[in-house]
Parts: sequence; C-alpha cells; structure tokens
Amino acid sequence: MAQILIDIHLAEAYAGILTKDSVHAAVKVKNMDSLAVYYKEILQKHQVKPDSFDSAFKWYRYHPALMDSLYERVVAHFDSLQMIK
Repeated sequence: MAQILIDIHLAEAYAGILTKDSVHAAVKVKNMDSLAVYYKEILQKHQVKPDSFDSAFKWYRYHPALMDSLYERVVAHFDSLQMIK
C-alpha cells in the first residue's frame, strides 16, 4: 500500500506541473485527464482493482494509527530521495 501511495503522490505532483490553461495565470489547476490515466496505470502496475484500493484506503482512514504508520513509510521514501541530491 505504501508503494501505491508513493506512486499516487508522484502522479499528483506531476499532474500539478501539467496544468491546464486557466483564466487567471496564478490559479493552478491539475490536469485531471492525465491524473486519471496515471491512477489507472498505477493500480494496474500494482495489480490492484480500483474498488480494492478504495476499500483499503477507507479501512486505513478508520484506523488512524495504522494510517500514520503507513504514511511514515511514504514520507521516509521521499526523505530518502532528498538525501540523494
């Protein structure tokens, strides 16, 4: 689950870079078309069906201590990337 969330957060960040044109240049809008494709590819990569992911994430939301533990692993991964600089 941690690796799926890592990939999802990377996709979210990248989709934020691929912004669609906005009426106001200061407003950043995620490219939702790209994001939908990324989510589908991430779940396929990890061989997880969307309903299964949604159920698992909902379960973690109802178990905050385990969600915290899960996100500690996600954050540790991104922290390790910063150390590579």
